[in-house]
Amino acid sequence: MADLTAQATNGILTGRMYDLRHVIIDQARRWESDVMIGDRVPGETVATVWKKLSWKDLLLRSFKKDITTELAAHISRMRNLTQPFIGRIGHNGQGKPEEMRNFYDGPLCGCFGPFTGSDPEAEFDEWALSQIDNPEERAKWRPRLEKDRQKRSSPRSFVLTYGDLTWNNLMVAKDRTSGKYVITGLIDWDRSGFLPDDAEYTVFSAISLVDEAWRKILKAAVPNRNCSKDRLEFTRVLKRACNPVAGKFYCESVIQILVRYELQVSSPAIGNIWVETAPPFYLA
Repeated sequence: MADLTAQATNGILTGRMYDLRHVIIDQARRWESDVMIGDRVPGETVATVWKKLSWKDLLLRSFKKDITTELAAHISRMRNLTQPFIGRIGHNGQGKPEEMRNFYDGPLCGCFGPFTGSDPEAEFDEWALSQIDNPEERAKWRPRLEKDRQKRSSPRSFVLTYGDLTWNNLMVAKDRTSGKYVITGLIDWDRSGFLPDDAEYTVFSAISLVDEAWRKILKAAVPNRNCSKDRLEFTRVLKRACNPVAGKFYCESVIQILVRYELQVSSPAIGNIWVETAPPFYLA
């Protein structure tokens, strides 16, 4: 069972995880999932507060400024946590590196990695190229990716990356002393892991389905580290290869809303809890 609280010793805002269960969400529709059960993070989502302040221009601008500053500081702390390979947080409970959720593949995603060889990023790129069916497309991108890697410093370490910076995943509350909004925690860690330092920027820039107003906040808060135009373009190509379903009909956000509606509960029987549909994290 995961204990995400271990990250809090490094200033990363997570709740304590208590249990891992397999649950049936809707038997008629055959919806089921492995879930982590842990402390409910205090506060409200950025999306909720944003909506409340949407008609109060001055307050909304102040809120945006607060969250940009808070998120930038939090991402900076996450970048201080590194490991020498691309993969999940820690290990799989048996001393072996853990594979990552394939966030290019939408809500019902598979996995990739871990990439633990002498050049993990080259291994990742080869995996990514293998997802593209068109051999001409693969041949076009292989030298461009190699050239992109050569521009980076070596040897490289890989930084803790959240991978899903939507405004529904950041919890915030107003500080009673300063009156400013602060981040109280991040939820839904199923896409996190250790990735190249440009990955956080690349993911929300190229593949995440986020509101454009929120994307502006992310671009101000998350620095672009070594993210070339080629890398951004290839990330979009990889997304289409892994998940050809595109446009507004793409169902990721719908599934997340349905799952949260069913599972985010508070009752005397089990206390004040948060339930995430995510595989476990095993921390060293």
